[in-house]
Amino acid sequence: MIKTLGVAITVYDEHKVVLESVENIKKYCDEQNIELTISVAHSDSGVETEEMAKIRSMANSYTLLPNLGGTCRNEELGSLCISRNYSAAFSNLLGQKYDLVVAFTGDTLIQDTSNFSRRFQDMKNNSWKALVARAIGQKFHAEDANRDIIKEGRLQHENITDFMPQLFLLDGSLLGSEAFTNIEITNKFTSEQCLGDELMKHVLSISNVGLLNRAARTNAYSYSDGVRYHVH
Repeated sequence: MIKTLGVAITVYDEHKVVLESVENIKKYCDEQNIELTISVAHSDSGVETEEMAKIRSMANSYTLLPNLGGTCRNEELGSLCISRNYSAAFSNLLGQKYDLVVAFTGDTLIQDTSNFSRRFQDMKNNSWKALVARAIGQKFHAEDANRDIIKEGRLQHENITDFMPQLFLLDGSLLGSEAFTNIEITNKFTSEQCLGDELMKHVLSISNVGLLNRAARTNAYSYSDGVRYHVH
């Protein structure tokens, strides 16, 4: 049973979606007497909204970060933003102990927060330190390839450590080693590798990591227990 929950969110302009997620999470935690800590890292979209103001008021910590658009090639923006924003959001969760830490992007809608409790039980039953989604069978860009000549050279095989940034769950003990607070950009084209490399610094082996999308391993977005992806 979850008693303490940490939530790390990276958001750009998906203010309405994030507000709905935060409201749903807070309502469930209030009902279940779960101690909740929400940390938001916001890439500045340049637009102030009523929804964003509400998010700030509900979050325990909020960090506004510069918009990196135009500072790098478009192909590199994802890795830069994901790594920077999650590092900021996780850093602001330090100093407390959590049973579970959940991280998600602004376009991931959390509709039924009780799915976190179900997945937490799965983690305990299987001795998993993390639950992630992978895109088995797909090809991502490799860091050591010439992006303009050799594209999609990083095959996502069964033992790959890359995982999707849209939603992942961590055993709260990983924050004791400051996991995800200083994510290294190990692949400037592929944030999934950056996240996977960071996770493997803090777990013993890939066997300690479960798959959210294990029922449909080739569909990275097949997990749908209380969650919707790419909502705008």
